[in-house]
Amino acid sequence: MNSAVLRGSISAFFTGLLVLLAGCSSGPQYTRDFKPDATFQEYRTYQWRQVSSEVTGVNQERVQSLVDNQLSRQGLRKVGEDADILVDLHLFLQTSSAPSTGIGIGIGLPVGRHGSIGLGSGQLLNRSKLAGTIVVDFTDQKSNALLWRGSANNVAVKNLAVENQQQLAVVIEKLLQQYPPQ
Repeated sequence: MNSAVLRGSISAFFTGLLVLLAGCSSGPQYTRDFKPDATFQEYRTYQWRQVSSEVTGVNQERVQSLVDNQLSRQGLRKVGEDADILVDLHLFLQTSSAPSTGIGIGIGLPVGRHGSIGLGSGQLLNRSKLAGTIVVDFTDQKSNALLWRGSANNVAVKNLAVENQQQLAVVIEKLLQQYPPQ
């Protein structure tokens, strides 16, 4: 076999493998929705309206601080009152079910020349997992209209804990980098 063809085949195999593995990643998924006719350049200040968490062990002030830091890097200024935007932050847990996996066993005994008797059993393995969701809402203070909503779904619960502030900072950064919409 030609060595160039062999190298090309190996390269194609590993490229396909990488694409397959990338599709199987189970990290956070980021989504956003926004009011299409909003002029986001006009919004320069914000203030907190509501922060809620259903996740035990989460320091809400720390999460707020991470959001404040990211919004500041993006050019928004936090004010005490009369802000352009009201910010709401919600953290909660969801149970997600991974694809089910089954395990089985079977025993077969031959009977005569062409017959057999078989006995089998199977068990379905439940693979549900607990994952965190972070939702950030930006609301126009004057009209009380929702301008932008970003969410990070499937966040590992361990990344919401106080001791994993760096991982949480990365999630918050990626979530808020979706604002303003391009």
